[in-house]
Amino acid sequence: MFVHYDGPSKKRSAKTQRAVNAFKAAKGASRSHGTNNPARGTLQWMHIPENESTGEIEVQLSQTQSQSLVQAAATVPLTKYMLGSEKFYPILGKRSKGPMTTAALSHYFDILLPHDANALGLGDARKTAYGAGLVKWSAHNDGVLHGLAAFALCSMDTVGKTDEIYRAIIHHRQKILEDVHQRLERSQVDDVLIQAICLLIPIDDYLGYVEYGPVHQKGMSDVIRTRGGFEKVGSSDVVAYGENLQRSILTVMSMIEFHIRTRITSESSLVPRSLPTSTHLPLETQKKISALPPGLRDLFQTGILSLPVLPILNSFQAWLAQVKDIPDPKRDSWRPGSPLAPDLNNVENCLVVTLVCLADDTSSMGLHPAAAIFRKAKQRTEALTGVPELWCDPALVDCAIWMATVTSIPRNSEIIDPKIQKDILKKSIGGRVFALEWEEIQRKLKRFYYADSRADDWEMAWNLALDEL
Repeated sequence: MFVHYDGPSKKRSAKTQRAVNAFKAAKGASRSHGTNNPARGTLQWMHIPENESTGEIEVQLSQTQSQSLVQAAATVPLTKYMLGSEKFYPILGKRSKGPMTTAALSHYFDILLPHDANALGLGDARKTAYGAGLVKWSAHNDGVLHGLAAFALCSMDTVGKTDEIYRAIIHHRQKILEDVHQRLERSQVDDVLIQAICLLIPIDDYLGYVEYGPVHQKGMSDVIRTRGGFEKVGSSDVVAYGENLQRSILTVMSMIEFHIRTRITSESSLVPRSLPTSTHLPLETQKKISALPPGLRDLFQTGILSLPVLPILNSFQAWLAQVKDIPDPKRDSWRPGSPLAPDLNNVENCLVVTLVCLADDTSSMGLHPAAAIFRKAKQRTEALTGVPELWCDPALVDCAIWMATVTSIPRNSEIIDPKIQKDILKKSIGGRVFALEWEEIQRKLKRFYYADSRADDWEMAWNLALDEL
């Protein structure tokens, strides 16, 4: 979610460019460029890797669950392929479908789908039907198949697997673009096209292709209008899509908007320290500032934080009060409830995204199997290190320590390289002798939003970093 990311400008193929242009949003789109820096649920799918010599599928689905899946979509045959002893695997994973396709689809339908269905509020019966619908569409539409594969691979792209999986993601992404391009050339604006774009958006976001954000944003609006309006979306198949596709659109569109709004610029953007003293502010505003943690109050008093960011902090604080008695795994996460002000400075944008990281790590989102996609600990941490004003202003020392801690220590430790984590933690204290013990770090963290449930992970990461000083 931190941007500016480095986009694919220098490596974009002509075919890819045409496909993006076909979204009808390229004209007049504001694009930014930077240096290149790439980067169980109800359905139990038991995956065995493809045979290297034949490329044939060697995957088994349990008998009972297989029958449930088939019965749920009995009105439309999913595939003709039966695999021994009536075991049924409804995705044909030939090599022609691309690298790691079978592994990716197995991961999606076995691991990710139950979580996605829960997020959509589906019960067990509807969850099975929803899965069957997606199986059908992926079996007959390459754009959906490659979209699900690439999305699943992004969630599998953890430390130690990046090179192999990254190449597979790029392959499937290109296939999605080709399918989208062909459908648009045929004026085939349907739910399959919309589903493919809904999958493409988080994939591009994960890859850091920030320049496609405005293109996708306007393109999706144009496609929905051509489809006949938002109420027509999902009408072609209520099992596979229905209102679930509408919810997916709302999710990805809000994600794009959030990322565009919290874009980090390459130049210092601190506002002049001209915030009126507390005695000159309206009484209600004074009360809202005084209710903040002391570290944030100080930043308002020094003028580093401006009043447009205050409603966001109040919203986060209200969320904390609402979920304080709910265990982390059962909490819904938080996002800013109102559109972000367009004139937030870099530090304020960093603050907003840090709050999102903290909300995800202290809610059910923290251990979501797709955490690598939406949490983006590596990308956000690297972006944080590139904000010069965060590291050069003495008034921001404590805030930098807090931001570095929250951003670089995700609930799922597998989605960030320990070296990247240690580097930013050490950078945040800048060799200062006051911060050679966890207890001193902890006191500084408590000046901001502190989460007791994250304290053990934070302490462990900090002790590893401090041991290297």
